[in-house]
Amino acid sequence: MRKSIKNDLSRPANWRGQIKGLLKKRADAELEVPIGLLDCVYERVPLQQEIVMDINEALSETDPQARQRKKSEAKKKLAQFHRMNGAGHSTPTWIRPTMDFCFNNLLGDRALAEARGLQALEAAKAPWQLAISNANLCQLFRRTNRHVQAIEYGCRAVELDPRNDGFWADLTLALLDGGESRAAREILNKVSRMTDLHSRKSIWRAHLIGYKDDFIRFSDLPEIRQLYDIISNRIKD
Repeated sequence: MRKSIKNDLSRPANWRGQIKGLLKKRADAELEVPIGLLDCVYERVPLQQEIVMDINEALSETDPQARQRKKSEAKKKLAQFHRMNGAGHSTPTWIRPTMDFCFNNLLGDRALAEARGLQALEAAKAPWQLAISNANLCQLFRRTNRHVQAIEYGCRAVELDPRNDGFWADLTLALLDGGESRAAREILNKVSRMTDLHSRKSIWRAHLIGYKDDFIRFSDLPEIRQLYDIISNRIKD
């Protein structure tokens, strides 16, 4: 697989050691966040938000006809988004392939999603854009059982934006699916310190609920059971 010049990644002998280093970087980021990450993440224009909502609604639909309607709506808006050259987004050369990736990764052709994801990675200008592109590819490669690539891109995403708990959740699943349970447990042991799992605003909580079928396959790990015990309790607003 072709790798971006910006992503000179190689598999370490010890994923667990690398994860420990990235977790330390996350702890340090609580005190100081690099300019260009949290301050501008994530720029979204209104039409882009509508497309994302349509994709999510299509995924949640159990009725096939309703799902197809939502998918068609998302596809029409995506075509409009391209005609408008990103609908006012500051980096159309990045956001257009990124939105193509989102649609095809979840509702369409994953081979096309991979091509668009790599195109977006090459077009990324800001660090937060590069972080998102790496996270997107982590998700794609995990779903297509290319575990080493998924872990590599996931590590790069959290390295670029260590305070994004969504990226950490994606990386954890990539590690679990890739058989790297010891490295995954390094993250899981620290989740309750990363976030308030009782809060509706917790990204980790949202991922544990949204990806429950993925996580629950590893319920033999005590850390997984403990996290689900926590979120089964009272929710804070």
